[in-house]
Amino acid sequence: MGEAGSEELLYLVRPREKETVIVDAGIPPELAREKKLAGYVNPVEVLFRIGVKADEVRHLILTHIHWDHSSGVGLFPNATVYVQEEEFNFALKDPIASRPAFAATADPKSKAYIASSKGRNA
Repeated sequence: MGEAGSEELLYLVRPREKETVIVDAGIPPELAREKKLAGYVNPVEVLFRIGVKADEVRHLILTHIHWDHSSGVGLFPNATVYVQEEEFNFALKDPIASRPAFAATADPKSKAYIASSKGRNA
C-alpha cells in the first residue's frame, strides 16, 4: 500500500435481470475528504458511469468491516447488506475490536449503520 489514496478501489458489479450485487461499499465523500484521499472518485459516480444507480442496488456484500471497504454502506440505502457472522460479531460486539490496532481500521459511522440495520441469520 502506498500513501493514503494512492491505491485504486475496485467494485464488483454484477447486474442481474432486476437486481445489482455490489461487493464492498467503498468510501463516502466526507471520509475521503477527511483522509485527504488523492484521486478519489465517489463510488456512486463510478457506478453511474456504467449505468447503475446507487439507490437501485439491492445487495451489498461486505468482505470485512474496515473503513476502506464498509464506510460507504450508507451510499446504498436500498441494499440488503451481507457480512459474515463472525466478522459482524467481532467488529461490532467484541471488546477486542476497540483496541487501537483494530480500531484504526474501523469507521464508527459505518459500524453504527451496520449495527442498526435489520439483520437475520441465513
